[in-house]
Amino acid sequence: MFPWSRLFIVSFIAEIISSSELELLSFIEYKDLTETYCNEHNLIKSTQCTICLEDFKDSDLILHTKCNHIFHKDCIVTWLKEYSVKS
Repeated sequence: MFPWSRLFIVSFIAEIISSSELELLSFIEYKDLTETYCNEHNLIKSTQCTICLEDFKDSDLILHTKCNHIFHKDCIVTWLKEYSVKS
């Protein structure tokens, strides 16, 4: 089997993230990313979402990922629904 055909098959059978998986995500307000929180989670507090490139406001709900990125809730949920795949 050619390497490119395996990639095609894996991509073809990939499944978009489900609604039940999205419900498992927990969000926090940006203002709660205190210095203590960042130190405890080894997080460097960024000032803008890397999806929409807009600055965070204190009241914005955000997702802090395991890989220490932060995103607006609406941005990451949209991205996960429309662009993410899993095999």
